[in-house]
Amino acid sequence: MERDISAVYGELFVPIVGDGNQAPLMRGLALSISGRYDNYSDFGSTTNPKIGVSWTLMEGLAFRGSYGTSFRAPGLRQLGATIGSFYTAAAGAVALHPSLAGVQTIYLSGGNPDLGPEEATTYSFGFDVNPASLPGLRASVTYYNVDYTGVIASPTISQVFADPTLTGSLVFYDSAYAAGSDPDIDALLGIAIPSGGSPITGNPIFVVDRRNQNLSSLTTDGLDFDVNYRWTTDIGSVFAGLAGNYVLNYHTRFSPTAAEADFLNLGLPRWTARASLAVDAGSVSAAAFMNYRAGITNNYSRAAGGLAAFEADPYVTVDLRFSWILPAEGPARGTVLALQINDVLDEQPPFFPGTDGIGGAYNPIGRFVALNLRKTF
Repeated sequence: MERDISAVYGELFVPIVGDGNQAPLMRGLALSISGRYDNYSDFGSTTNPKIGVSWTLMEGLAFRGSYGTSFRAPGLRQLGATIGSFYTAAAGAVALHPSLAGVQTIYLSGGNPDLGPEEATTYSFGFDVNPASLPGLRASVTYYNVDYTGVIASPTISQVFADPTLTGSLVFYDSAYAAGSDPDIDALLGIAIPSGGSPITGNPIFVVDRRNQNLSSLTTDGLDFDVNYRWTTDIGSVFAGLAGNYVLNYHTRFSPTAAEADFLNLGLPRWTARASLAVDAGSVSAAAFMNYRAGITNNYSRAAGGLAAFEADPYVTVDLRFSWILPAEGPARGTVLALQINDVLDEQPPFFPGTDGIGGAYNPIGRFVALNLRKTF
């Protein structure tokens, strides 16, 4: 499969208020406008603008905001992966009528050349602080909001039967079907691979399209923050910082008519943060990092059937890093020796029932030590 892409990008920066026309509470004001046009040979074109505003209220205090759209093109595999044809007993058909339980079903699975791009509308606003009285202090807080639509997903057979949005993915052929009466179903029967159930022998037949589709949506908003301070001491430069993310909402829908799912109750941590403390004393530097991941709430499948809720504890790890710039003389010139220790305390990840004990984006390795030697010429 081939893909040709052409794109045009432009950006305009407009300084409205500057040194020559400042006013009280208006030390600076600037507008940025940009846009991008992309043309894809396999699914068409898309145009995405972005506009941003920066307002310097006073020295050391600036507000900013932006609004724009973006997209992600479907991958070549999502478009052109081999389409498989399988048949099975359609347990999900009972959602239409109890008498349809076990009706033979052919389903398609794989790429879909009719896919469109995934699209998102985003906006954000925040402020930056760098006061003249504390030149080593920098702080920023940003609120962000993302509305992501057309997310590519593949429905299950049960979802096709139960979700009104997916009725176009379901075709019914009754027992009156005879070989040769429909070339499409004949072609499917010719390549169908058993996936449970017995061979199709004239029972009513459903054909279900489970190929990739632009079905799902995601909306999320939250806060990004970063506070750091750098100062000079008798032993060298010292840096301390705290950066992280707080998720306010994270909701998904598998399809427009599906129920909304709150991922903050399905395994997504609300808080993530990283604190750092570093000292740079000439040729020697040392840094310590503390990583925090809030506890989560999720569900798991019980062996006896059904779902049960559980809560996992927060996950905190500590990393250390040391480096030494060797003397800039002779063979040692341009050489740096570094030691990195991740998860110094060998912290055990939270326990997750219903799995092997570890779930989510946690480090199953534990303490990890790396020695690095770098030389420039």
